[in-house]
Amino acid sequence: MVPLLDRAAAAEAILDEATGITRDIANRRAAHAHRNLLSLRRTLAANPRFAKPPWSEGDQGRHLAPLILAGSWSDDVEGDRTEIETLTGRPYAEVEADLAAWAAQDDAPVTRTGQAWRIVSKEDAWDLVSALITKTTLTRFHDVAARVLEEHDPALDVPAERRFMANVIGEPRTYSPRLRAGLADTAAFLGGYVADQRLNDGATGEQHAQHVVRAVTEHANADPIVRAWQSLADVLPLLAEAAPDAFLDAVEVGLGGDPPLLRSLFLDAEMGSTFGTSSPHIRLVWALEALAWSSAHMSRATGALACLAEIDPTPDANIHPRPAGSLANVFNLYGPQTSLPLARRIDVLDGLRDRSPAAARRLLRAILPTRLTILSPSYHPQWRAWALVPPQTMTWAELFAGVSEIVARIIEDADKGPGRWLDLVAHVDTLPAADRDRLLAAFETLDPDSLGDPGRRDMWRALVDLGAQHRQFPHADWAMPGDVVDRIEAVAAHFAPTSPVDLCVDLFDHRPHLPGVDPLGPEYDGALRTARQDAARTVLKAEGIPGLLRLGGAATLPIAIGWAVAEACGDDLADDLLPLLGTDGSDGWVAQGYAGGRIEADGLDWLVRQLKRWPGAQSVPQQVGLLLAVTRPNEVLVTIVNGLYPDVQAAFWLRVNTIFVDPGARPLVARTLMEHRRSWGAIDLLVTMLHAVGGAVEPDVDLVESALMSAATGPSDDSPRASSPSWEVGELLDYLERSGSDMEVRARLEFLYAHLLQHTRPARALNEALATDPDLFAEVLSYIYLPEGEHLDEQVPPERQAVAIVGYTVLREWHTPPGVRRDGTVDADALRIWVTEARRLLAGSERTAAGNLAIGRVLAYVPPDSDGLWPAEAVRDLIEDLRSPEVEAGLHNGEFQSRGMTFRSLDDGGAQERALAAQHRAWADRVSDRWPRTGALLRQIADHFEEWARREDDQSERFTDDGA
Repeated sequence: MVPLLDRAAAAEAILDEATGITRDIANRRAAHAHRNLLSLRRTLAANPRFAKPPWSEGDQGRHLAPLILAGSWSDDVEGDRTEIETLTGRPYAEVEADLAAWAAQDDAPVTRTGQAWRIVSKEDAWDLVSALITKTTLTRFHDVAARVLEEHDPALDVPAERRFMANVIGEPRTYSPRLRAGLADTAAFLGGYVADQRLNDGATGEQHAQHVVRAVTEHANADPIVRAWQSLADVLPLLAEAAPDAFLDAVEVGLGGDPPLLRSLFLDAEMGSTFGTSSPHIRLVWALEALAWSSAHMSRATGALACLAEIDPTPDANIHPRPAGSLANVFNLYGPQTSLPLARRIDVLDGLRDRSPAAARRLLRAILPTRLTILSPSYHPQWRAWALVPPQTMTWAELFAGVSEIVARIIEDADKGPGRWLDLVAHVDTLPAADRDRLLAAFETLDPDSLGDPGRRDMWRALVDLGAQHRQFPHADWAMPGDVVDRIEAVAAHFAPTSPVDLCVDLFDHRPHLPGVDPLGPEYDGALRTARQDAARTVLKAEGIPGLLRLGGAATLPIAIGWAVAEACGDDLADDLLPLLGTDGSDGWVAQGYAGGRIEADGLDWLVRQLKRWPGAQSVPQQVGLLLAVTRPNEVLVTIVNGLYPDVQAAFWLRVNTIFVDPGARPLVARTLMEHRRSWGAIDLLVTMLHAVGGAVEPDVDLVESALMSAATGPSDDSPRASSPSWEVGELLDYLERSGSDMEVRARLEFLYAHLLQHTRPARALNEALATDPDLFAEVLSYIYLPEGEHLDEQVPPERQAVAIVGYTVLREWHTPPGVRRDGTVDADALRIWVTEARRLLAGSERTAAGNLAIGRVLAYVPPDSDGLWPAEAVRDLIEDLRSPEVEAGLHNGEFQSRGMTFRSLDDGGAQERALAAQHRAWADRVSDRWPRTGALLRQIADHFEEWARREDDQSERFTDDGA
């Protein structure tokens, strides 16, 4: 038997040999060749010399003709079968018989993948059979297409976070995705391939396509609850291609309401990052991208994209494509995703500036040159040749001319809003020299006062930062010439703020730019400290304490302002700033920074003196604020805190930062944190001790155990602050293991943190305990399952649910069976004793069935014998002696779960599973005579792998059939 053509290799060969075709077309032809090479030869032949196949004539041709209009369907979906009966006017059993006969022919017009049927090649079948398509059949096609495509998607009624499993927990669609795609593809085929050819009812292919598109889109625009447009999402690109003008008419209506109906397609907030789902707007964007390739429809399509961009509720969301990004790809100067030449694209841009100014403004900036340009190819039509018409070939001179056109329009539009000038600063260093000069000249003639104080400051800061960047890296490939940087700095001075607060605020940011100072050099920190002190003095002199606090409100780091004032002015401002300690907002941070600077200068003695200023219980915020200002808490501070009011102590320990605790005080602070119910804070400190600079410091084992136990079971008033609490807990458990701590305690801790650690750290102590203690196994199982015959009469409490989830996680991750020695050999007696006792305990707790399944699952992880035979002899003996269907089912499931994740290319099929099936059959042949139940189990597993292989083959075949 001649094997089928490899689709990927065929596509590459077609691209190598043919000219003037896109990869999309090569992929489609390769998929066609994979299904039926003779059919592809007929399709490509200029003067077909091939004899007509028997299915194209007589009754066979008449029976096939309606199925060409269906395109594809699933015969395991009742709704599909019903519509095929309607379309053909015949019982499905008769249709099915014809399909089987045709598929068996060498030159088959249909192919089956799993339960899905499809026409091998619509072009080939149409050319041979279209004359047999009757007026009645065409009328039926319109009715069927409307009924199928207008169906509401019930998945939209399922909560968004569960929508990926809507077919399981909700009602599935009446019709399969295959039939929906097949009918929509036929509409696109009629509009693009059949085009102006007349059919037997006198109408052209284009007219039939328009009829279908207008029917379904008018239905969508008439839906008051907007589910119709969302339900159409999967076929929107094909409908757009089928009848571009009818589709654009409907889209413009959907964009015109208040609120626009099509805003409902943006379901980013509902979908989030839920696996297996996407926002419906994506398909509408693809539809408009396809139309943008057409010179006749590009203007309307990009106008619709611009309107979509203006109503996009989350334009910066991570679900792509976004309308604004697609619009930028269409107009990209380097690789425009349209067939229109530059001059016409500029005309379209001018139209967008008039009709959709906000979207056009963003578009103009998006298509300016950048240092790194990433172009995402737009959606290509399936049946139209629009994308085959190459866009205008751009020389560098023409590209620069295009940039100049864009820059001229950006400068013109910037006068319409003062905030627009700031956006242009980011493009100064990526423009050609002539356009850069035009932009700088526009900045030089701009009145700074026209921007307002915030706009003027932002413009100044952006220009200062731009000049600083190029000063810092003058020899970089992207650096502008020195005279241009001089000019930028002069332009920045033109916009310099008049307020000292505005002039100084950027100094109180992370690593601010300092003129003439290398931010990576050794002098930077000292220069920044001096600059901040000078800035604080300047603001105080000009505006006093109110100005200083206003500076704090505007700065990123108000605490740094207080610190600079402390260094510059000493105790002179204590009476003004210390009363602000404990207040919310930037004022409190300025005060805390001031106190921290004074403590750094004069030590804890200064702190004690200030605490005496608020001796009563009414001054808790000030006292706590002073204590929190200590940058490196030590044992002396702990002593001071312990001498204060309980309310002060509690508030301090609730808020104290553990990052900079003095190394010598870490054990004391950790214990004190636990006393104040901050177990996770203590865990942070203990992990810090294990990774201390200069060498690890080993904490007391009992302290580590207590912290972990308290954080898991309480009492604890805090939560993990580290970005990876699983890493912290794992580090402490590893330390306990290295220290030889009590295994029972470690096993209990691993159980408590099983849900947190399931993907990062194996529960070694817990697994060992389960493998040696059948009582523990039975106890864990009792957390998950009710006794046999017992049913829940009320809602399970959340605490009980949590314990059940942890128990399930523990048993699922348990892969170290009882009786397995460290060298991988099996102690058959120990294994049998454990299984016997576990089953006795399970029978006593009335959980035999669930327990046997769990026992079987872990037996799957017993290593094979030294000769590679699986399951090991000790397990085979148990299978024969126990004669337990549940144990065997558990072992069956465990074998599949032990595979974990698999990796394969999209067209690999089920080769991996077939190899495993063969392996298990070989094992069955070796053991069946002595261990017949084991042999039967191995053959069942082999059957399961073969079924899995068939499913993978079907998936691969669907990929090949789809040509993508």
